Amino acid sequence: MSPCLWEAKDNTSPEWVPLAHRRGLPANPGELTAQEAREASTTTSVWGFTFLSYEEMASLDWQAYPDVVLDGSTYGWGLLWSLLKTLDEAGKYQRLVVWFDWS
Repeated sequence: MSPCLWEAKDNTSPEWVPLAHRRGLPANPGELTAQEAREASTTTSVWGFTFLSYEEMASLDWQAYPDVVLDGSTYGWGLLWSLLKTLDEAGKYQRLVVWFDWS
């Protein structure tokens, strides 16, 4: 699931741009997220801060990515996907804030 959502470090495919391509941190990250991001940014191997909402993930044309398993099992994201869907159904707004560490 992750290569179609955010940039993979080794993505050289010019055919598509990931949904949450190089957005940086959101303007209003949560306190813990902001603290973790500050600490992570002191590490030289950290790169690719970005974020996306569950609504964006749910509206993605998943048929365009035939190698992606929708339940998230391809990359082990199944539990997170289920949690986001449950929160969405309960009317709770959520987003994922991610960054990568390739050390």
